[in-house]
Amino acid sequence: MTVAAPKPFYLLHAPLNSRQLMQWTAGQISERQTPDYGLALHRLLSASFGKGVVQPFRLFSPRVGQWSLYGYSDHDAQTLQNIARDCAPPETAEVLDFPQLRSKEMPLHFQAGKEIGFDVLVHPTRRLRNNTGKVREKDAWLCKLDEIPEENRKAREGVPPRETIYLEWLRERLQPAASLGLCQMKDFQRIRECRNGRSVEGPRVTFQGNLRIEEPGAFRALLRKGIGRHRAYGYGMILLRPVSKKLETV
Repeated sequence: MTVAAPKPFYLLHAPLNSRQLMQWTAGQISERQTPDYGLALHRLLSASFGKGVVQPFRLFSPRVGQWSLYGYSDHDAQTLQNIARDCAPPETAEVLDFPQLRSKEMPLHFQAGKEIGFDVLVHPTRRLRNNTGKVREKDAWLCKLDEIPEENRKAREGVPPRETIYLEWLRERLQPAASLGLCQMKDFQRIRECRNGRSVEGPRVTFQGNLRIEEPGAFRALLRKGIGRHRAYGYGMILLRPVSKKLETV
């Protein structure tokens, strides 16, 4: 039986016009809603290239300097530029600089046992089903608190740090493709975003660390797909980095 060759995919980078993105974002929400760049970029990328063509993706928005977008796609920069030339609405070109879109092909094969650094922005929630069968999302840390007796929670006895629970969540989602090595929660926020026409609040967490590739094929698939929920809105993109030795042990 012939084994199919791995399908190529690409890491993309594009500079963004921050002022135009802010204006585009304001046009995607009502006056009383909090600006949601993930939702705005989801709509912009869908309008420019097609739904899910660039996904997962990640916005980098430094206080000073150029804003930029990274993403994974089955298409290289030239192909995406051709799609945008034919199909993208003119206003999207004011936000995303299509001629400056760049890409590199990701490795077709990874080595089992290889250690590599990573950076990922995630939305660490769990899906719960209530007595009526309705599914809802809940912060993974709050789910853990529900397992602790109320009197202990009030006394803060046995309440685990957020980082510990979020790292457990991350470790679960890397398996069996990779195992987690040195890793830190570099940023945490609780933010309100718009999903399916309603406002939802949840955790926004950035992790930086190292991992060990256990199953190369599964790892490559995980890299392409992303981890966790809300991958269509700027979460879950695993960016690979050189191994870091300046991190705490998990």
